[in-house]
Amino acid sequence: MCFPGGHRQSRTRGTVLYTPLNQLKYLKAMAASIKKLPDALVEEKVDLCIGNEIETVNKAILCAKSSVFLKMFQNEMQESKQNTVTIEDVRMPVLKSLISFLCTGKLPDNDVEFLCEVYYTADKYDISELHDACCNLLMQKVTVKNVFELLKMSISHQDECFKIFMMTFICQNFETILEIGEWEKWMRDDSKIAFEVLSFIDINE
Repeated sequence: MCFPGGHRQSRTRGTVLYTPLNQLKYLKAMAASIKKLPDALVEEKVDLCIGNEIETVNKAILCAKSSVFLKMFQNEMQESKQNTVTIEDVRMPVLKSLISFLCTGKLPDNDVEFLCEVYYTADKYDISELHDACCNLLMQKVTVKNVFELLKMSISHQDECFKIFMMTFICQNFETILEIGEWEKWMRDDSKIAFEVLSFIDINE
């Protein structure tokens, strides 16, 4: 089972949930992390650019929770010197959601597609609390129709906890998945993962 960072907790039948984030504790931890940062990072702002759109944010907010941004700015990279960072593969609404989460510790509910984009971005910039918040919301939205795509996402991101949850959901709803024809689609789409599902079901029977 997975327990990194104290956020993940086990449940019966192998499922895994992510403990809801306490905003006050998050903000206190954020403040403690910011105190440890160099003054230059606390005082400076950076422009995050996506195409022609720009979102300005204090560097300390990014560095306190993202090891990727911290390394970027501490190493005096070109982006750091210019106080401009070009963001690739992320839409501006997703970036704004990321920044809002860093500032508040809260991720508003949204549709599965948007939450998957936030999940990807949280993983890209190594923001564990945002990752866990995404997982918490996505786990509440899993259905027999979207579980295979969520499973594939968990595998591509090497997210074992999220993967176990999806595998367990499939195991518990396998008869329905067969009845509505989803299984044949999965076999055609990615037979390797489908066979992995069968192995999981066999082990957990």
